[in-house]
Amino acid sequence: MSTSSKSGPCCPKQEKICNCSRRCKVATSMTLKNPMRRFVHCRNYGGGSSCDYFEWVDESLDEIVRSMVVGFMVSNDTMAAEIKRLENDLEARKHEVKKLKEKNRIMKLKLYAWQKFICLCSIVATVPPLFATICLACAVATVNRVKTVAQSCAGSIAKPRLNAVLDAAGVWVEQRRKAKDSGAVVQNGWKE
Repeated sequence: MSTSSKSGPCCPKQEKICNCSRRCKVATSMTLKNPMRRFVHCRNYGGGSSCDYFEWVDESLDEIVRSMVVGFMVSNDTMAAEIKRLENDLEARKHEVKKLKEKNRIMKLKLYAWQKFICLCSIVATVPPLFATICLACAVATVNRVKTVAQSCAGSIAKPRLNAVLDAAGVWVEQRRKAKDSGAVVQNGWKE
């Protein structure tokens, strides 16, 4: 057999031997000129030790069939690109949902801390001076506990704001403690 390309039908069930006495390999063309057309070639085809043996297994496709196959191949590539784009979009949406869930969790934690703080403020403001020491100690402990829990749970998104809120709560409790220590009790429980 010659080393140039041959064109013509051959039976794929027959084992072909190339010019370098090796079994040929069957492959399928994916080019636009010969889509889905099978051929046999030397196993080293394209390499330095190849005999460049090549032979078509299938007949050339009719022009109408070839244009249909090419259309399907192009359509398939277009759909694959669209699927990839949609998968990337889905991943971006999942990441966005994850960020929003974390932000929601932090907001719930802030709301809880504010509710506790407001509740303690109203209790301390209305409690008789006799129980003020107990309430103030509870307020200090609660603010410190909320601050510890919030800082361990909060992500980097809201940490500066959360720290400012909790520092303000600590300042308020400290002011109440100083007023209590000075003994300045007035009608609402503390001298301002």
